[in-house]
Amino acid sequence: MKILFTVTNEDATRELFWKDYEFCRTFAVTEDVLNEKKVILVCEGLDTLADIYINGQKAGSTDNMHRTWKLDVKGFLHSGENQIRIVFRSVFKYIEAYEYEDNKEIHYVPCGGMKGNQLIRKAHCMFGWDWGPQTIDAGIFGIFIWKHTVIRELKDVKITQVHGDN
Repeated sequence: MKILFTVTNEDATRELFWKDYEFCRTFAVTEDVLNEKKVILVCEGLDTLADIYINGQKAGSTDNMHRTWKLDVKGFLHSGENQIRIVFRSVFKYIEAYEYEDNKEIHYVPCGGMKGNQLIRKAHCMFGWDWGPQTIDAGIFGIFIWKHTVIRELKDVKITQVHGDN
């Protein structure tokens, strides 16, 4: 890959993102982990269209780089060595195949940008700007956390006020 910010290398770099990419690694799981009620994989940074496989089985998919994803993966794990594989699908292919609902096609394209950026939950600046390159990259940009104990979470909070005489 050429240096993105040199001359017209932006064009050559952009062509790389018509492809899908994979990240793989192995990790160990103990019996203690498997004895827990749940084993949650918390993904705090996946950009953007990703399929997550644990030991060859699809554990989940993502379509939004702006959120944290939580997957219960206990049923995919076994004692000993395991494998996680994340396949990042091409955003270009997604946009090209997108089918608009009747009379809902969007024609707006920002100055210097690429058509279709509004069809996906991805940082819009990656599609170019009047001052910035078009770098529609993909990959892991945050941390992964394994939670394997019963953890209580607040799903929703409602705040109200009660006003007294004073």
